[in-house]
Amino acid sequence: MDSGGTDEAVFASGSLFCSQRGAMQRRGFLFLFFLLVVAANPALALRCGSDLVEEGDTKFELLQKCGEPAASEFIGYSLNRFGERELVVEQLIYGPWSGVYYQIEVVGGEIDKIESFRDM
Repeated sequence: MDSGGTDEAVFASGSLFCSQRGAMQRRGFLFLFFLLVVAANPALALRCGSDLVEEGDTKFELLQKCGEPAASEFIGYSLNRFGERELVVEQLIYGPWSGVYYQIEVVGGEIDKIESFRDM
């Protein structure tokens, strides 16, 4: 009967070790998943000479660093929650630089999105 108590103690400590190990594996998996999500969606930046333009910069900064775009187009307006016009939406195209064009969406004077595409 005495050995039964010892077996229970060993089992309990083994179970504790397994649950700690499982928790560590789950944390490791979540950390890896977080890294993959961040790496899969990098924010694109535009390099103009030695200057860098990123999402969140203003259109003024963009024009100061990169000059006038190759093309620009008024897209329309963003709408507020009441469906009313709120901010001007523009699209600016820079390039080609080494066969790559940069399409920049400016909303309310701030760079909202930078995308790149190759000349076909």
